[in-house]
Amino acid sequence: MLPVLLLGSLQWPSLGYASSAWIPIISGDITFFIPSSNINTHLEESVVYQDEEGSLYVQLSAAHDNKLLKLEGDKGSWTITDVTVSDLTDVSLIESEYQLKYGYFSGDAKEDFKLVLGDGWEDLLVQNNGQRYGVIIYEAADDGTIGNIDTNNDGIRDDVAVEIAKLFPNGNEKGYLEHVSFYTRQFLLDTDDLDKRRHYTEILKGYACLSATAAGEDAYAKIVSHHLDSKARFNRYIGNQRFLNQQTMSAESMDCVLEGGGVELVSGCFITEPTIFNGTVTGSWYTKTGMMPGENVKLTLNVKHTKYEGKFDFSYSFAGVEQERARIGPGGEHTFIIDNYLFENNSYLKLLANNTKGKIAKFKVTLICSEN
Repeated sequence: MLPVLLLGSLQWPSLGYASSAWIPIISGDITFFIPSSNINTHLEESVVYQDEEGSLYVQLSAAHDNKLLKLEGDKGSWTITDVTVSDLTDVSLIESEYQLKYGYFSGDAKEDFKLVLGDGWEDLLVQNNGQRYGVIIYEAADDGTIGNIDTNNDGIRDDVAVEIAKLFPNGNEKGYLEHVSFYTRQFLLDTDDLDKRRHYTEILKGYACLSATAAGEDAYAKIVSHHLDSKARFNRYIGNQRFLNQQTMSAESMDCVLEGGGVELVSGCFITEPTIFNGTVTGSWYTKTGMMPGENVKLTLNVKHTKYEGKFDFSYSFAGVEQERARIGPGGEHTFIIDNYLFENNSYLKLLANNTKGKIAKFKVTLICSEN
């Protein structure tokens, strides 16, 4: 009689994976039996699994349509995809140290879930937006440098992005905090005096918007404090503040001028080269320049008729409101001076040319932005 050795619960880790068959393997005079999974089995809902590469697997509850999800990544970056039981045929799984917890973590009335790691180093919040699931990292590394780690190069420190996700997973407040975070980091990193003032102005814009929300000021304080959580960062901030205290910084109002969609770029002001637009107009021509003057600046806007016979009216506007208009004839030109444009009037600059007679006219627009 051949000896029989069962390799099951005694040798293999418990997978929470219901086996319905055993495969015999004959080696010489010994027969081994190993468990065989089949595609009709399923993972237990209460258990988080992982494969040999560290990817995580979780079987969700009926409230989540019994979805089977795979989370791939590492500390700082994860992706999430739907899988089927058949995808696990050749995958070896063991129980992970993560624990599964359901809850309404995003404030959007859709149940999310967390994967909580036992040692507390890193929790994963998986947000349900009704169509798909996205992973928000709850902890991130800190290398001690002033700029710290920014793995996706979006200008926001990874650890600060984690804190923003905890405070406001979505909404305008999240966008305001991202704006503050981006420019606070720049304020600490930049050495140019003019850039420091520009970036601090952007921080003030974010504060103005956050102070108008219920928990905005507290959130602002938390995010700024995260940027000062080392001696080097704190000393740099204080040093830059001393510089700012020697400058004239004032604003007539602190109304919210941000849209709340995330980091909003500073204006193209203080550029070393003029911005030039060339246009042809037989009816109407316009462009939204992408310039959003964000400080106390002086704009010099020169329009020159360069070719053909058509006269045209040229104007510029902010926030959809026309500010000034001039008629330009063949060979003529006009210069607009936009002086003392304070940041609380923040909006995009739009240029418009209207040809009143319908004849062709070509023109050149030169825009110079300088500190007022």
